[in-house]
Amino acid sequence: MPILNLGHKWDHWMLSGASSDENGQTHRCFHFEKEFLECAGEIGKTRAIRECKPEYLDFLECIHM
Repeated sequence: MPILNLGHKWDHWMLSGASSDENGQTHRCFHFEKEFLECAGEIGKTRAIRECKPEYLDFLECIHM
């Protein structure tokens, strides 16, 4: 939970799919990226490599299609 909630998402630039095109469509891999970040967001790098590997591999597969 943020200390100050100003009603604006300042971290949207960190997601590759967060930027939408002129039609409001998000990137095709946004769903996979979001799943990985939700899994890995609070557990740290070492555990994320082990525990979030399926989500990460799905994201990489989508990117390289």
